[in-house]
Amino acid sequence: MTTLTETASFSHKAIVRVGKLLALLIGLYIVFRVGGVIFNAVSPPAPLPPTVAFGKLPQLDLSEGIPSPDNLTLKVETISGDIPNLGSSAKVFAVKNPDVTFGTLNDAAGIATRLGFSPRPQDLGQGKVRFSDAKQSGKLLTIESATNNFKLESNFLDTATILSSRPKSLESVSVIATDFVKNFGVGDVDYPSDLISTALFSVDNGKLVNAISLSSANVVQVIFGRADLDKIETVSLNANDPLVWVIVSDKGVLAGEKSSNQIQKFKFSTYPLKGGTAAFEQLKSGKGIFNKLPRDNNFTIRNVRLAYVETRKLQPYLQPVYIFEGDYNVLAYVAAVADEWIEPGNVSR
Repeated sequence: MTTLTETASFSHKAIVRVGKLLALLIGLYIVFRVGGVIFNAVSPPAPLPPTVAFGKLPQLDLSEGIPSPDNLTLKVETISGDIPNLGSSAKVFAVKNPDVTFGTLNDAAGIATRLGFSPRPQDLGQGKVRFSDAKQSGKLLTIESATNNFKLESNFLDTATILSSRPKSLESVSVIATDFVKNFGVGDVDYPSDLISTALFSVDNGKLVNAISLSSANVVQVIFGRADLDKIETVSLNANDPLVWVIVSDKGVLAGEKSSNQIQKFKFSTYPLKGGTAAFEQLKSGKGIFNKLPRDNNFTIRNVRLAYVETRKLQPYLQPVYIFEGDYNVLAYVAAVADEWIEPGNVSR
């Protein structure tokens, strides 16, 4: 007959054995996890091959920028002293071709009416209609019904009242601008608030000139930046010519534009990149596009990054580019997708 002492001794031994077994299993788990991390760090797994599902891509049209000048002198003064590679592949996104039969005149008229424009538009063709402001002569709103792209024009530069305009605060004009563009489908998902920027202007002899402070400004330009795609920023070719913007005074919205593309974020394919060094060689050979001309034809490269460039001109795909950053906010752009996956042509730079 088993005594209480023997039972207690057996239970104690069983608990000790189970504890040792659990400690062994935990130790083996830690060893395998740490070993796996070290192995992947020393010998990382090969990246998945690019899918290239769209086949060869059309040439990327960067003609909205400035061609590389002749006799350009390049210097590399990055932190590392070299041109970074920036990965072997990146996503290419399909861009929807607007159907001019989609969207109705009633939708555009509804937007225009909410904003104080006459509901009787002028048909410009190709899905575009223009509305006039019944209360302000020369104030026109053009809407592309298929995309909700718009252009707001007025003769505010020629009016004496603009000279006495003093915007109250950057926060107030940003709210006015944000409320205005929401009518055209500009929301926080594609145009997050942390990518909203402003530029101050005064009016001098009927022209906009940069203002040094809000107190000296007559109007504020509110610029809406596109959200990153796959953790890569999306930019326009020229920061001084943004695709989505509004000019606001203390009287309200004076002018604005939305000229964006319908990027299909869930319709993409990966493509091999040519590499930073190959892009630099193409930049040296004159195949780059600039946002503005370098001073004295000297371009010192301080940094290189990968980005998507959105253009006013409709292109079937949103493709990545290498951006070479120089002094005085001079930027050079070179198409990033490997040349063997680009259709031959005369557009790409």
